[in-house]
Amino acid sequence: MPGVIVLSDLEPKIDGAALAAKLAGIHPRVVQLDFGVSRLGRAVQALPAVDAVLRRFASSRFSLLGRPSVAALLGGHLRSRGHGLGASPPELTVDFRPGVRRASRWIDGAPSRLEICATPYPHRVQHASAHWTDAALAAGFELKDACPQLSFRSATLRRVRVDWSRVARGKPVIVLAPRNRGYGAARLLEVGTAVADRIGGRAFCVGRNVGGLPRVPARGSYEQAAALRFASVVIADAGSWCDVAVAAGAPVVSLHGRSCPVRHGPPPEVGTALSCSCHSPVQHGTRRSRGHRCLRCLPPSSVTNAAEELAARRWPWDWAARVGLWGGGR
Repeated sequence: MPGVIVLSDLEPKIDGAALAAKLAGIHPRVVQLDFGVSRLGRAVQALPAVDAVLRRFASSRFSLLGRPSVAALLGGHLRSRGHGLGASPPELTVDFRPGVRRASRWIDGAPSRLEICATPYPHRVQHASAHWTDAALAAGFELKDACPQLSFRSATLRRVRVDWSRVARGKPVIVLAPRNRGYGAARLLEVGTAVADRIGGRAFCVGRNVGGLPRVPARGSYEQAAALRFASVVIADAGSWCDVAVAAGAPVVSLHGRSCPVRHGPPPEVGTALSCSCHSPVQHGTRRSRGHRCLRCLPPSSVTNAAEELAARRWPWDWAARVGLWGGGR
């Protein structure tokens, strides 16, 4: 098809070289990053590829298209990197939308469109974020880091520190981040209360409500992500806010049912991934789950012990960062 360069899974070097040569000859004034209906977790996993696009078009202005939470989070990330956000019509659209495409594509038009597809096959053993880095490398972009990392403005960190000092009162902070069909708000509340009692901390929640716990004292997804990096430990269902917490630099205990802890868990230096084999696959409906992983069979005591261990390693860094004794910017 004229005007279309397809990046095949089988020939990434050949097709990537052709696209790299094409990208070298264009200098768009406005680049639009299109995330469609992607949720926070998927958008955060694409950060290494997004940062590669930002470096390639460093002199361009950017616009964001996606859910309000995604636009707020990535908009703050772009501003912290020194990139302006423009509202004028884009000359190039970079498409990070979810889909079932097996290859990335370049499509000439007004504006031209570059589709970067995170292809999960045949590399199923890789971490989920590596699918985006593979796609970006195949498209001819240069990557500096394969791990998603959120950048925060110093003004945002100062506001978050003031909020934490008001509500945490010098105690360790435990943040709970549940999801639909996850570990369950009631059991997460039990775990958070137990950890708070053991270490003398205070529990908060982000995303969905957890019982009567107060929410993380921040406004918008970008400030909430900045607040997570000052927590002693974040206990989260895999995906969504779990991925945000990892990218923000928070210590995370991720809970995995259907999702694979190897492919979707946090790096071992910043967190712990927990899963459990199902003891009753028929009753719990996990017969079709890979490895019969089951959140209902994961005891709260195991989650509590893992969270306490992470929090013990974190203290007193989180307190010192919250009160401004140590710097917390990345």
